[in-house]
Amino acid sequence: MNSNEGWEHPNGSNLVGWTKSYKKSAITYLQFGDGVKSYENKNVRMLLKRSINWVVEETKELKKVKND
Repeated sequence: MNSNEGWEHPNGSNLVGWTKSYKKSAITYLQFGDGVKSYENKNVRMLLKRSINWVVEETKELKKVKND
């Protein structure tokens, strides 16, 4: 199920992030590591905070638009 066989990633950052909307909800996905060192990075914490804020505000908008 979690195989990456046949998939090649170009050289560069291994960080992954995306956003999307599904029905009346905003979704964001961030993959920047799983250790303490990742969360000690102020830029990672800032991105996490901004992502949470985006989800909250975007979800409010989606619910407002879809209820009109």
